[in-house]
Amino acid sequence: MTGHRGRRRDRSHRRGGRGEDRSPAVAKYRSPRRHQSAGGKGRDQRSASRRSSVSHSSSRSERRRRVAVVGAAWLLAVVLTVLGGVGIGTLAVRYADFFQRVASPSAPSPRSYRPARRLEPDGSYMDSPGFTKNKGADAVPVETCDSDVCLWEGRNLYEKFNESVNPCNDFYGYVCGSSSWYRDSQRIDTRPYRIHSPGQLMFDLADLQRRLYRLRNDRNCTQPEKNDSVWITMKKIFVENLLQGWPFKKDPKTLRISDTSMVLDKYIGLFAFVKVSLRKDLEDDDYEVHLEAPELMLKRHQLVYPYESVADYAKRVERLLSIFTNASMVKAAEDIVQLEQRLLMIKEPRRFLPYDNRTATIKELQRRNAWHWLTYLNFLMEDAGVQFHRQSSVVLLDREYVTRLSHMLSKFSGKTLLNYLGYAMIVKFSPLLPSDVDFVVPLSHDNYLETVPELLQAVRSHARKAVPVPGSQDGAYDAGPGKRDQASLAL
Repeated sequence: MTGHRGRRRDRSHRRGGRGEDRSPAVAKYRSPRRHQSAGGKGRDQRSASRRSSVSHSSSRSERRRRVAVVGAAWLLAVVLTVLGGVGIGTLAVRYADFFQRVASPSAPSPRSYRPARRLEPDGSYMDSPGFTKNKGADAVPVETCDSDVCLWEGRNLYEKFNESVNPCNDFYGYVCGSSSWYRDSQRIDTRPYRIHSPGQLMFDLADLQRRLYRLRNDRNCTQPEKNDSVWITMKKIFVENLLQGWPFKKDPKTLRISDTSMVLDKYIGLFAFVKVSLRKDLEDDDYEVHLEAPELMLKRHQLVYPYESVADYAKRVERLLSIFTNASMVKAAEDIVQLEQRLLMIKEPRRFLPYDNRTATIKELQRRNAWHWLTYLNFLMEDAGVQFHRQSSVVLLDREYVTRLSHMLSKFSGKTLLNYLGYAMIVKFSPLLPSDVDFVVPLSHDNYLETVPELLQAVRSHARKAVPVPGSQDGAYDAGPGKRDQASLAL
């Protein structure tokens, strides 16, 4: 027994040498390091194994659920195919395939990038002739363009560039120097919606017209008689508006050009120099006067005849003026073209501006002897009961053009301005005039379509302006009763 007690004392001594005491008082203040090193690792392993078993069981149940969903979907597809036929079965198969792809998702693939059509894989900038290619290693890849909208926009843009021109030398020639922008074979479905929508109606009307011509084949063999009464009406308008003797070779003794223009703008809706309209304010529900730049015949000519130059347009103007006089109209035509070019120079591309930046007072508009804004607007709006003064505000849709118009007109002679007014009036009503002026019918309206009869789309454009559709761009009421007179002239 003595030996056994000695051995027990020896063990106790060894435990004491380790610095341990199993008494409760000592255990209360024991350091937690022993628990972390000895028992912590085992507990972590046991909790990890429990989590692993739980995750495996949940993944197995998830797979079983997905297999059940896919099986039910394909079973439903087979039943619908047997009962409903091929059409319903095909639709059911598509849905079953969809459920299978949803129930069995694959790992997401990395985003696919490929160079655009005009970028080479090595990062070179352009593949057109004459380019100095940038083969740097830091070329940024372009994201894949696969959607219908992206493909349409890319085709509508990139196919119209002039690749024979280096954009580093002539960027304008590269972007705008191609006739593809106004290609004769350009489809109507590739144009903006505001042109595509009425354009498609034009094609439908042209088809209806051809079918009616075939039904009335006997009457088409006769030569239609010219209606000279329209010429008499036009001459009467010229005389009543101080344009007697048009086209002019010398400066006539007349008032300001705004005094003549305001009469034509009010009663026949000419608006050769500025377009005035009444539009409702979205916030105050009131009508406000809007001023904007008109569409000039020179711009329409370049859009309709992309292969003709400005000199060809001047010959067209001279041909029209020569119908009304035996004198040479070369210089007068050149002056009209120069006037239109100057007006186009001050017409900047329209961009969105805050409301406060779009309004201006009559006092802020430049005043010159050729154009008096206060008199012009008061005459146009007198029937509406609107009285303007110098502090009255108007909305400027083309601020640069409107503010510089009077200054630009003061640089031209009175005969040039009056000749332009008469020329614009003949072009505007050319669809209603005899066939002598048919060569300017395409210049009488916007959004010209190549394959639609010229007279049909011109008359339809006049009718749309005479009776505007509410909510459309033509729905803005042009100031004055000129639209009613225009409609009566057409009738």
